[in-house]
Amino acid sequence: MAANCSSFRFPRVPTFLILFAVILAAPAFAKEKDIHGLAEKVGDALQAAKLKKVVVADFVAPDGTVTPMGRFLAARVSDVLPAPKKGYEVVPMSELRNVLDGRTLEAKDALQKDYPINIAGVAGAVVTGRIEEDSQQARLSVGVVDVIAGKLVGQAEAVIPRTMLPDDVSPDSPYLPVLTPGKDNTSYPQCLYCPNPQYTDQGRKAKFNGTVVLQVVVTPEGRATQITVIKMVGYGLDEQAIAVVRTWKFKPAMKNGNPLLLAITKDGNPVAVRTRVEVTFRLL
Repeated sequence: MAANCSSFRFPRVPTFLILFAVILAAPAFAKEKDIHGLAEKVGDALQAAKLKKVVVADFVAPDGTVTPMGRFLAARVSDVLPAPKKGYEVVPMSELRNVLDGRTLEAKDALQKDYPINIAGVAGAVVTGRIEEDSQQARLSVGVVDVIAGKLVGQAEAVIPRTMLPDDVSPDSPYLPVLTPGKDNTSYPQCLYCPNPQYTDQGRKAKFNGTVVLQVVVTPEGRATQITVIKMVGYGLDEQAIAVVRTWKFKPAMKNGNPLLLAITKDGNPVAVRTRVEVTFRLL
């Protein structure tokens, strides 16, 4: 039997990295993997506490430092908080970083009423986190703090498989900002060279047909980076999907009239965008 991959497509609804969920006001940690569950739970806590602003702090490693992965995961949490639906505002992480001026922030810091940094001047609530990584997974411990009242309103623990995490997070990404295609005159990237993935022996033995969904950042040069698995299928096919998408060549997304990153062309400016792609495995 031969393996074939149907042509990929960019769904028109922006999606984000699958991470974890917070169970609010619970005495024990709950292990989750769904970032949208996290967003809903945090939103419920903010509503219950009648807090109108929240900001996410960069997640820290066990030694108290901020890692590239910690920054990446914190940014994804900030991206998907359902602010309009829950009636609160998500403050850009950059505003908290400016106030902290290089300092890190954990729940124990935000709970201190005499903490030297005025966190409440940025937002009434802050989401903090700690991350431990190994070759197989990342373990996250997250806290949601009501800064004004000085109390913890939610906490959770999550274990994220390595295959669900970005494979190439850079501490100093040159592709800032990363835009969303379909918004603000930003086009969708188009794949120019999209070879098919390879089947694995496990997938072929199971006679599996299905689709791996990935989130990627397509750079202004037309390459896929920060590849994350949104929907896993197993059988080693998730890794095959990641491997083949790394080889794909895209026509980059364009943003008209905004001098970002590269020189203006007749079609606009090439920009980095975060979107998702689907890689379909089909046995013939």
